[in-house]
This record gives sequence, C-alpha cells and structure tokens, in this order.
Amino acid sequence: KVSDWRRAEAQLNLLWLQANKVAQATDVTPKLMLPVVDPFGSSPEDAARLTRGQWHMPLGPVKGLTRWVEAAGVFIVTRDLGTPRIDGLSQRRGAISVVLLNSTAPIDRRRLTLAHELGHLVLHNEYADPDMELQANQFAAEILMPEAAIKPFLHDLTLARLEAMKLEWGVSMQALIQRAVSLNTMDRSRQAALYKQLSSRGQRVCERGRIAFPMNQLR
Repeated sequence: KVSDWRRAEAQLNLLWLQANKVAQATDVTPKLMLPVVDPFGSSPEDAARLTRGQWHMPLGPVKGLTRWVEAAGVFIVTRDLGTPRIDGLSQRRGAISVVLLNSTAPIDRRRLTLAHELGHLVLHNEYADPDMELQANQFAAEILMPEAAIKPFLHDLTLARLEAMKLEWGVSMQALIQRAVSLNTMDRSRQAALYKQLSSRGQRVCERGRIAFPMNQLR
C-alpha cells in the first residue's frame, strides 16, 4: 500500500536525521570506504567486485555482512515495518548512509536485502536508472555469491545440496537457484522443477533451515 511505503520512508528520513546527529556528536572515522560507482560506466557485478576488492573481503561466503557494511560508516536499523511487502530501504546523503531492514523477514532474506540496499548506496547515490532494482539485485548476487567462487558448485543441484549450500553461503535456496540460472549452470525447466519441489514441501514462503541459520551470519 502507498500508506505503508510512505510510513517506511518517513521512518527512514527520521533515522537519517538521527544518524546525522550521532555522526556530528562523535568523531568516528569509518574503517572502510563506501564506493560510488557510475552504473552507466560499469556493470553492477563489476561494482560488487570493486567493493569486495576495496574492502579486502574473502573470496567465498560473506561472514558477518552487517559488520562489513557498518565498517564503511553505514547505519543499519532493523524494525518491524508493518508489512511483509517491504524488505528494506536505504538513503545516502552526503557522508551519511542509512539502511532500514524489516525485522520480520527471515535472516537469509535480510542478508540479501542488506546486500541489495548496499547496491543502491554504491550505484545510485548520484545516478538514477530505470533498471535500479535489477541492478541492485545483480550487485547483491555478486556480493554474496561471487561468480568466481560459487559457479563450480552450482551444477546438478538438488534440494539436499541446496539446503547445505544455504547454510554455507547464507542465502535462500531460491536465491541459489536464481544464481545458477543467471550463471547458465541451470536451465529454466530444472528451475521450475525445483520450485515445484519446494512448493510441494511448503517451502516456497518459509524454507527449511531458516530458524537454524546462525544469527552471526547476518551480524
């Protein structure tokens, strides 16, 4: 609903004002730099690789995503946004950046949303594009599931393998399936078959392993 979105935006604006006051009252220098990338000059995947490289992130799964983003000076707040239809929002004005995440979302989805909003902060601070959401999704996929590290493991996927990879990589099984399709290690028919299996097990909305997923993978 428009009212839900406006309420969430109002919260984000207030959080930015509060974050700005905190920044003015303290003398804290971020350990990492938050890049600014022209989405017209480079792909979202290249921007994600640039970010990982500048931050010296390990090649494999991202441990403690929140710590990495906060180290770049980003304020991250988690709240119940009153609707499951809004995963998160972000705002970057000057040197202050804020990400607001929906606390009711599963941990794996929150991680993906945080990576998505990081993509907006990096790509769309100064530049707007009609494909902003797609670009942020592509950025998030490369940040959390870098092609060079994950592609060899995305062949011949089964639900059992997806469940194990979910705990290792900290993303949902559906995100792993979508990544396999985007990297051409899975065709659309196999994707549809796996989605059907998830649906038959009642896991399209609430995947197995969500509760057991370690909290420190987000923080």
